[in-house]
Amino acid sequence: MKSVLIISIGPVQDFIASARRSGDLWFGSWLLSELSKAAAKGVAQAEGVSALVFPSPKDIEELEPEFDSEKSLNVANKIVAVVPAMEVGTIAGRAKELAQERLTELAREAFKKVGRFEDEDIAFRQINDLLEFTWASAEFDSPDQYKVAREKVERVLAARKSLRDFAPVTWGSSKPKSSLDGARESVLPKLKKTEGEETRYKKFGTRKEEQLCGVGLMKRNGQRRRNDEAGRVCSTSHFAALPLLARIADTPANKAHASTFFQILRDLKLDNFFGETPFGVMHPVFGDKDARLLFEERYVEFFEESKEDKKTEKSKAVNALRDFLKAVTGGKRPSAYYGLIHADGDRMGAAIDHCGTPDAHRELSRALAKFADDVSNIVKRHDGSLVYAGGDDVLAYVPLHTALACAKELAESFKTRLDGFPTKEDEKPTLSVGLAVSHHLDSLSDALDRARRAEKVAKKVEGKNAFAVIFDKRGGAETTVSGKWGDFDTRLGALIDLYGAGALPHGVAYELRGMSLRLDEATASAEFREGIRAEARRILKRKRDGGGDKLKPELIAEILETRPIFELADELIVAREFDRVMRLADAARGDKGGSK
Repeated sequence: MKSVLIISIGPVQDFIASARRSGDLWFGSWLLSELSKAAAKGVAQAEGVSALVFPSPKDIEELEPEFDSEKSLNVANKIVAVVPAMEVGTIAGRAKELAQERLTELAREAFKKVGRFEDEDIAFRQINDLLEFTWASAEFDSPDQYKVAREKVERVLAARKSLRDFAPVTWGSSKPKSSLDGARESVLPKLKKTEGEETRYKKFGTRKEEQLCGVGLMKRNGQRRRNDEAGRVCSTSHFAALPLLARIADTPANKAHASTFFQILRDLKLDNFFGETPFGVMHPVFGDKDARLLFEERYVEFFEESKEDKKTEKSKAVNALRDFLKAVTGGKRPSAYYGLIHADGDRMGAAIDHCGTPDAHRELSRALAKFADDVSNIVKRHDGSLVYAGGDDVLAYVPLHTALACAKELAESFKTRLDGFPTKEDEKPTLSVGLAVSHHLDSLSDALDRARRAEKVAKKVEGKNAFAVIFDKRGGAETTVSGKWGDFDTRLGALIDLYGAGALPHGVAYELRGMSLRLDEATASAEFREGIRAEARRILKRKRDGGGDKLKPELIAEILETRPIFELADELIVAREFDRVMRLADAARGDKGGSK
């Protein structure tokens, strides 16, 4: 007699979202994958890799920690296996044991970087209380009963997860709560009078007033490779600055200017704040430095404003930055915005349900693993940084000048890999992608929430298989645009090209939006809506007569089409912002000018 065993590893969303820096987000996502992989390894050790359905590795080496194996998989937080019914409890126990051991191992590796500290014991108690391990099983006699048994386990598991386990807290104190989530007490010692910002940052990776519990301290200092001193992921500022870095030509003169700039910062003892891009990613001029150094507003982090000598040092650093930008970019400054992609498969539940046997489910699992491999290469090719790719779930940082192309390639790869796994109604799985565009200094948890909301907007498009963008312009309201792949992305790309060619004045988008809002297009009658469209044609014609000679009458008709004006206005606003970063990244495109 066999049993379907399903194991769920948590916590998930809240744990991942508890982040103040890009590294916190990266490590939280990666940690959950490592714990799931350790649990899967426990099943494989007991019954062999053939017992695993999801994931479905070729050999046990793929389940080794990423520290020890280049073949290591990303594993989603739900594990499915077919095991002997009489041993299911023992196997689940072994999986939990290995997951807990992996958690402790990662904590120890992180704390090696920190060194000894007073509340280390409390930190480990907080970490050992973190894991949420839930499992359920159901028996079946033959492969054709697998589907019914798996569906039963899913229901039982959902019911079990609704019952929370509460153990007594063993570390309670009057210390401040963690700055990441406010859930646990800080384990950081009080800052001594003799300690400055640099001392605190060097030991714990924290700013002067920041507090971290044991879990937060592990997130902040955890590493993906043993003895790897390189940074794990770039700052959000780095991704915002990448379009400007793409513009900087690889010339001896630019390299000399960069060398002078970096030496001034070293003289000001800012070496510890340089940061490094992950795993040897190099820019020909800027090297492996984190491009947050290109933002004047980031320099306030490095100097104590209350001290007069620090104000002088800050002025020297800012002046060095301005001189560098003037020399290599003509004084152009980086964009303040970056992208965060969150993608999820459509109809995956139905596709899995249509897999009536363990072998069919394993084939789907392998297809998802191949997609995860594609994701890593696609994101890297578009100058992004992958946070997580497990199953049909993707989270990645991207610079804005490559974000649209990256999102589209991800959707195409998913469609290709999952083409052979239709639902019962013969619908193919597709990928809905959300892109959040956020200011580089905004709260990271807000950016993550924005990316998840964008993905949900894409899911709500009729027929799914869609793309959505939420652009949060600082000082203004969010702008949300969405539509199906092949339609919306093509239209948005055409509008960006029109801006790039100078055929669209930059002010027309807000004028159309204002007109639509004043005339309340959403509730207007059909006759009145036609009047609104006539007014839109007049606005576009006036822009053309005012100097937008590339805006031909037939182009005006094509732009207006049949979409509501407020939707068109939002698409124009978003397209304008993408044109700006593409103009920044491409000197030739920028030199063409364009109507402002």
